[in-house]
Formats: sequence, structure tokens, C-alpha cells
Amino acid sequence: MRRHRLSRLALACSLAVVLALPVFAEPTKIKVDGSVIKGYITQLASDASQGRRTLTPGYERAAEWAAAKFKEWGLQPAGENGTYFQKVPITGARSAYVWATGIPTLVINERSFYHREGSFAVDTASTPGAKIAGGIVFVGYGISAPAKGLDEYAGVDVKGRVVLALKGSPTTAPTPRVQFAPAPVPEAPRPAGAKDEWAEEATDKAKVMTAYAKGAAAVMLYNPDPAPAGGMLVMGGMGARGEAMDPAAFTRPFVYVSNVSDDVFRWIMWRDAQESPRGFAARFAGMRADIKGRKPRSSAIGATAALKGYDTITRYGEQYKNNFGRNVIAKIEGTDPALKAQYVITGGHLDHVGVTNGVIFNGADDNASGSAVVMEIARLLAANSVKPKRTLIFALWTGEEQGLIGSQYYSDNPTDGVSMDRTTAYFNMDMVGLGDRIGAPGALNFPTIFDVIMKDQDPEIAKRVDASQAGPGGSDYSAFMERGIEALGLMTSGRGGHPDYHDSGDDPAKMEADILGWTGQFVLQGMLNLANETSVNLLIPDRLVQYQAQRYAPPDISGATERSWQHVRATTHDELMTLLAQRLRPASAGPQGAVVMGGGRGGGGGRVTTGVRGAGIFQGSAATLEAAAAGLNFGRVDVAGPDGAWFGDKLSPAGKSALGVMETNSIAVNLIRPPVSLLADVLDSAKKPIMVTGLPPMDAALLEKFKKNNALAVVECDAADVDGCVRQLNALKDAVGKNNVLVSVGAHKDRAAATQKLFLAALKAGWTKDELFAAAGQAAGRGGPGAAPANNLSRFGGAPAGRPF
Repeated sequence: MRRHRLSRLALACSLAVVLALPVFAEPTKIKVDGSVIKGYITQLASDASQGRRTLTPGYERAAEWAAAKFKEWGLQPAGENGTYFQKVPITGARSAYVWATGIPTLVINERSFYHREGSFAVDTASTPGAKIAGGIVFVGYGISAPAKGLDEYAGVDVKGRVVLALKGSPTTAPTPRVQFAPAPVPEAPRPAGAKDEWAEEATDKAKVMTAYAKGAAAVMLYNPDPAPAGGMLVMGGMGARGEAMDPAAFTRPFVYVSNVSDDVFRWIMWRDAQESPRGFAARFAGMRADIKGRKPRSSAIGATAALKGYDTITRYGEQYKNNFGRNVIAKIEGTDPALKAQYVITGGHLDHVGVTNGVIFNGADDNASGSAVVMEIARLLAANSVKPKRTLIFALWTGEEQGLIGSQYYSDNPTDGVSMDRTTAYFNMDMVGLGDRIGAPGALNFPTIFDVIMKDQDPEIAKRVDASQAGPGGSDYSAFMERGIEALGLMTSGRGGHPDYHDSGDDPAKMEADILGWTGQFVLQGMLNLANETSVNLLIPDRLVQYQAQRYAPPDISGATERSWQHVRATTHDELMTLLAQRLRPASAGPQGAVVMGGGRGGGGGRVTTGVRGAGIFQGSAATLEAAAAGLNFGRVDVAGPDGAWFGDKLSPAGKSALGVMETNSIAVNLIRPPVSLLADVLDSAKKPIMVTGLPPMDAALLEKFKKNNALAVVECDAADVDGCVRQLNALKDAVGKNNVLVSVGAHKDRAAATQKLFLAALKAGWTKDELFAAAGQAAGRGGPGAAPANNLSRFGGAPAGRPF
């Protein structure tokens, strides 16, 4: 009996120890099959989805299908109000658009012209589904103004017919030239500011509405005077559309062709097979001249046209109150009472770019592939009754192509009780259908978490993962990354790349099952690892601050590191002139990229980050300075001592002129440890901000001039002396103001670590993260599409955002 009691006691103790041990990751037996994923892609990227553009019926069908699958597979809803959906307002510059489906057609006298080739363009104000057939009537410039002495509709019947009119005003018609006749007398130029007498009638809108009022069934406009493009005359072409038309203006079926090409126009107007090209050109010029002289040349051409516009036309936007997209969100709830309120999320954007000129862009790789992998991971985990400790969330985002709208909205407004503060990691998949490598930017932002992700990964898959540290970019991981969450921006690479990006060839048949499977297996194993991890703290304290410190990347103005500002590759006048001569040669003579040196990655200051070492290189010649500025595209002159002509203890009269030339050419002066007398002279003469590296002691009057100039004081930090750098920053902040400081960090064996320490130390000293990023020439936050957020270098013009964070 004693022996049995001891055995039972030992067993109980063993079980207690086992239960007390943390649960470590282990290789999952669940296998991801890329061919299954490819089947989902075939559904999502079919023509029936019409390119899945956000808000459109095709997107909504795809979203409903995905949500139905989540429900069918037994996943719980994680959207709003117990549903799989989150309603997302689509706002911003790219939120309003016209959605047109179907391919317009144009047939003239049995010859077909093609919309996709640019032969004609149908305006979306046209009646959807309208089919027009009728004779073509040429009405010159389409003007009906009897009170002004010109009515081009007089004597012609356009009811139910197709009107052809010229764009522009008769006043622009050139005077015809006649062979062997005296050259025409040049017309007197129109006085500056004089109004064209046909200004009101010459707009596209006026021509269209006149044709409609006269009973025409359609109108086609042709531009006889297209603007040059790239220095070459573009014949015909698809000129400016002019003022937008209101579709409500048409109460009967009507098609508005906003442009026809030269080919179309000639096919209509050049009917005589025995007329030469010169004869046709002369006849057409004569017609325009007659109209200019108020003599109409309108007539039925004897040609017929059959026109079809778009099948459907829908307008989306806030003004129509139909600007709400939907994220699709499902979950597998965690089982651990202490950990279930922590989250591991995977997602990908469900939307694509839709239809262009009737051509469907199916978006198989971008991003039915990522969405399909998310779905298959969810299905497998549910089918295998996985019971994770933490809650797993599966999301398909809307509005990515319009500016990462769906994921950003979710991160600001998480559903189903989710907190971003308790989100441990996010896996984003975007364009994962091609290649043999798995790019993972952001994976190394928090190495301890990535170590957990990599536990027990299939070795063959693990070696395909290219992990790196990164900041936000052009996909949905950005919203999570900017909150300090470990966010992996997975995108595959290798083999043939992604050749059909945002093009009509991005079709399901091209997707590669092996890379889909490898990506899915990597994410599935990583999610399980994170879901059940108990020995590593996945909610890293101060993770947002740590992430911001990683993104802190002040420039090195000395030219000694990868963050160096650039310098023109010339240190003498002769070298400068040789370089300038090379730059002015034809492109075939050599690459222009040889002009500058350095990585060009330093800060966000536009041209100011490329400079010239010393004003002496110009030998006192303002003409040389001006020529170099035009030919070499630099934006800064470093003045480190006397140049013998312009800069010395004082600014010479010639130097004042040279300073004016620099300012005219948007070139900043960087005075390096200048004498006080020179600094005072330059500040007195400067009309634009200057830079000063190594600011000398200044009295109150000079300090006031410095601030009035909006000058920038550069702090050259020793990366090995973080405390000393912070003291310098604080001293300059107190003296000239936080907005007038630029921090430069020189070489160091681990410069990235040093700049992170500097960032954290400066925060403790009272600087804000926005102030520090601005002082590094970086954006104080991520701007919207096309935006360039301000930083302390912005005063020098053209300042990009620098490294975003």
C-alpha cells in the first residue's frame, strides 16, 4: 500500500510540475495547401467581381461570399453588432469617383473604333445603356449664336442624329496658306486680357448642351489644335475634357463623346478617295477660316454612326451618401481566462482597382491572394478545432487602394471589444501569389516577438523568409506598425516578380500554389506560436516609444555615413567645370548619376541635402555659380572658411550679389563655424533662411536677426556622447527655438543604436517625439497621399517627408 501511495504522490507531483510549465510552441500538424487557396482566388478574382473596387457591387459580392465562408466554417463574427462586418466611411481625396461598367463602342460606316486604343472617349454623363444610331452632321464649332452673327445649326437638321463639332473657338483658326500665293498677312495679336468673343459658346459644356437642345441623339467633339506634349505635336489625341457635365441635364437617352481621335475624324470627314492628304488639309483649313469669318460650313456628311455608351454608371462619394465600405472580420476566441483578451491578427485587403475603360482588373495577386490565404488559415484552424490561449482575428480590409482606409479605421475603431493596446502582433499579406521568397518588413522591429514567430517553423519555409526592420509603407500593416505593434508586411518576391501589378493580366491562373502554401504555413505556425506563448511578454512596455526610436534617423551632414548628405563631386574650379561640361552633354555621353556622391538618404530636405564644398570652387564668378546651379541641381553651399572673394570675416559686396544669386536659385548657404561678423553680415543681407553649423555666441540683437531670418542651427552630435548631444540640443532649443534646430549624427560603430539612445534620452529631457523628428528633417507623422508633412528642413523648399515612422 505504501508503494502505491508513493507512486500516486509522485505522479501527482509530476502532473503539477507539467501543468505549471509554460506552453511552448510546437510544430503544427496542420498543413496549408496552396491549391485550395488558389481556388478561393479564382472565386474572388473572377470577372463577376468586376475588380472588387471598394463600394461597388463586385466588392460587396466578394465581401458577402467571404463572410458566408467564415460562418460556414464555424468562425465567430468579430465585426459590429454580432456580424462579420464593420462599416467603414470612405473619405478623402480618392473617395469620390464614377463607376462605369461595360465597354463603349463606336462604328462608323461599318468600321469599328476602339475605346481602349484611345480612338474615342465616352463621358460618364452619358445615359447608361444608351444605344444610338444615326447620320452624322458636322456643325463646325457647334455655335448657335444668331445675335453674334454665327449660327452653325441654321439650315441643318440634327434631330435624332449624331453631331460632330470642333473643340475650341473659331478665333483660333489659322489663316490658310495657298501654294505660290503671297504669304498671308499676320493677324494682329489680341491685346493682353482681351476676352474671346466666343468664350461662352466655346466651352465643351456649351457645345454639348447646344447639340442636346437642338435634338441631337449624340455629340462627338474633336480637337483640331491639340497642345504639344514633350515638345512634339500630338495629332488629334484625347484633349482636355473641360468642365464636368451634370448627368441630370439629360432627360432623354444621349451619348456624349468627349473626344475623338484623328483617325475617327478623318474617317468621317475625308470621304473622297481621290482627295490627297494636302488637299484634305487645305479644305479643312478653309472650312475653319470660313467659320472664323462667320460663314457656317455645317452639313450632313453622308456617314452613319452606331454608338453605345457604358452599360451602368454609378457615382460614389459623401455627397451621394453611399460612401461606406465594409471590412470583413472573424475570430477564434481564446480559451485562457488571462490571455483571451490579447489578440493575434492576420489580414489582407480584399479590394482592388475595379474596371478601367471597360476592362476588368481582376486583382488575383493584388490582393485576392492575401485575402485567400487569410481565409484558408481561418478555415484550417476552425476545422481542426484549435483552442488558442489568445484570441485569433482574421480580417479582410476595404479601401486599401484608396489610402489604407479600412485597416486604419479598424485600428482607430476596433470592433468586438478588441483593444489595440492588447494586440500582440499583426500579419499582413499583400501580393503573396507569385515568387519564391517571403518578404517580411517589420519582422525585426521587435526581435523577441519575431523569435517566437519563428519557433518550430518548417526549415524549408523559414529560409525563404526575408525579415527586416521597417517603418510604415503602402499596405495595411502601416496602421498597426504606427501603434508600436509587431506588424509584418508580408509580400512575396523572386522568380518573375509581380509583372501584372495593377493591370488586366493579374488573373487567377497565374497564381503559384507553392508560394501561397509556404506563406500560409508560415503565418499559421506564427499565429499559433504567438497565441500560446506564455514565457515571453508579447505586450512590450513602451513599445510605441521603442518603435519611434527605431525610426529616428537624423542625417549626417559630414558625409561620413550612409545617412550622409550628398556633395557634388568636385573640389576645385577645374573639376567643377569638367563636371558641368559632362552634365551638359547628351544623355548618351554618360550617366547623369555620376554627378553626385553619397547615399542620398539623409533627412528630408529636397535639394538642400546636395551641396558644394566651399564657395571658392566658383572663383568669385556669379556666372559660374548660376551655370552650376542650373546644371548640377544642388541646393546648398557649405562655407567653412574664407573663399577669397565672397566670404571672409565679412561678406563682401560681390558676396552679397552671389548670395542673391543663390537665393534666386533656391540654394541655401551653410555657414560652418563662422565668425560673428560674417554671420551678422549674411543675416543682414539674406532674404531667405540660412543654415549655421556650429553656432557662435550671439548677443541679443544678433539672436533676434537669426530668428527673424528663420535660420537653422545645426547640432553636430557625437554618437558616442548621447548626454552631451542632449545638452547641445537643449541649449540651442532654449536659444533659437525648437523649430530652428537640425540634429546631425556622425559616424559610430552602431549608429542606429546610438540614434535610438539619443531619441530616448531627449524624450526624457523634455523633447516630444514630433519635435525630435522635425529636428531630424523627418516628417512629424505620416502624411496622406501626395502630402509632404512639415519638418525643420521644409523652410528650404521641396522638403520630402524623410524616413516615415
